[in-house]
Amino acid sequence: WWMRVAPPVVTFAVMLIGITVPSYWRDEAATLAAVKRPFGDMIAMLGNVDAVHGAYYALAWVIVRLFGYGELALRMPSAIAMAVAALFVAALGRRLVSPQAGLAAGLLFAVIPDVSLYGQDARSYAMVVAVATIATYLLVRALGAGHAHQRRWWIGYAASAALLGILNIFGLLLLAAHAVTIALRMLRARQGQ
Repeated sequence: WWMRVAPPVVTFAVMLIGITVPSYWRDEAATLAAVKRPFGDMIAMLGNVDAVHGAYYALAWVIVRLFGYGELALRMPSAIAMAVAALFVAALGRRLVSPQAGLAAGLLFAVIPDVSLYGQDARSYAMVVAVATIATYLLVRALGAGHAHQRRWWIGYAASAALLGILNIFGLLLLAAHAVTIALRMLRARQGQ
C-alpha cells in the first residue's frame, strides 16, 4: 500500500514547498483578472479571449469566492492535480512494468522541475496533466481487460477524454498518441495469430 501512497504524498509535499512565493506572475494574473469579474462577465470574456481555460476559470471563480484571492488558494488545485497525476503515473508503472517501477516513476515525477512549475501555477495545466494521465491509465486497463470487463474501462476512458477536452482542447492531441498505441496493439495481435 505504501508504494501506492508514497508518490502522490511526496508529490503533494514537493508542490507545497514555496507554493505561495513568488507572487502571481503574468499568466496567473490573467487568471486573477478573469475570476475577479462577475460570473456572467467572465463567461462573456471567454468569447473573446482565453476560451481554452474556460472550465478552469469557472472552478477558480468558485475557489476565490470560498477561499479568497491568495496564492495558496488559487494554486492549491494545481498541487492536488499533480499529486493525482503522480498516483496514476505510479499506477501505469505498476501495470506496465512492476510495482518497483511504478514507485520509481511516481517518485521521479515528483521531482521533475516542470511538474513543480505547473503544480504551483494558478492555470489549468496541472489539471490537464492529471486528466491525461488518468485517461492513459484507463486506456491501458481497457486494452488489458478481458472482454467481459472492457466496457467499464472504455466508458471511463471516454469520460476522461471528454473531460480532457473540456479542460483544454489541446489536451485532445493525446488521443493521437493513444490511437497509435491501439493501432500497434492491433497489429501485434494480428501478427501473433
